[in-house]
Amino acid sequence: MRVHTLAWAGWLTACSVYAFAVSNPYALATALSAVLLVHLSAPEDPAARVRPMRTFLVAAIVVLGFRLVFTALLPNPGQTTLFSLPRLALPSWAGGFGLGGRVTAEVVAESALEGLRLVLVLAAFGEFNSRIDFSAAVRAVPAVTREAGLVVAIALAFVPGVLAAAADVRDAQKMRGERGRTRLAPSLAVPILALSLERAFLLAESMDSRGYGRRRPRVTRMAPARFRTADVAIVSAAVGAVVAARVVAPGAWTAYPRITAPVFALTACLPALLFAAPVVADLARTRR
Repeated sequence: MRVHTLAWAGWLTACSVYAFAVSNPYALATALSAVLLVHLSAPEDPAARVRPMRTFLVAAIVVLGFRLVFTALLPNPGQTTLFSLPRLALPSWAGGFGLGGRVTAEVVAESALEGLRLVLVLAAFGEFNSRIDFSAAVRAVPAVTREAGLVVAIALAFVPGVLAAAADVRDAQKMRGERGRTRLAPSLAVPILALSLERAFLLAESMDSRGYGRRRPRVTRMAPARFRTADVAIVSAAVGAVVAARVVAPGAWTAYPRITAPVFALTACLPALLFAAPVVADLARTRR
């Protein structure tokens, strides 16, 4: 059974709200585990060459690493010193801003918490990109907001389109006998840009041939997707996870003024498991 596009949109929105509404690292880690479980439960598509989930996870880990390094170079408040870096201070006429110095556990822990939130949001967005059909997303938009919905759908399809272009370029390089590090060379940028522009022109021509931007009296749908009971259950479970986290909200944690170990509270982690509701839909799909 295929999950409705709007159900995935509601699930993604709830995951994003949950990431910034909860401050317990264990709860955030549980939510991230639920998102990864949803990804692993999906039937493997042998025809899929582009997997946005992996790309978004790698991007999240890279951003997390840069964030930790950047915060370590800035002035660190806090009481627990981990180590010290050589300090580089600008002259007073330039503001006296300095880099380096003490690196405190409070700043590192708080930065890691914010990075964990970012990883959760990007993981959910990657799963959303790998699951939805962008044509179905456009069809699911109400007629009143159709133009705005089309713009959003095109924006969401940007990353998968770039990944597909990169896969095409790598396949072409393999056919020419190029191996190893040459596939990661800067020469990838030009053909990827050319393919992206070509697809953008094709999209513009197809939109123009279908009368986009002209005044049409009505829009017809041959087979409108239905919002089933499973879709309602997925959205309800995701919203319930956010509501339960805000109502119960035990184990709230902050690294300041002095770092302490976060408290593990089972009642704080259990609501995050509701984000794994799409697993049931995947199991029902594989049994058919």
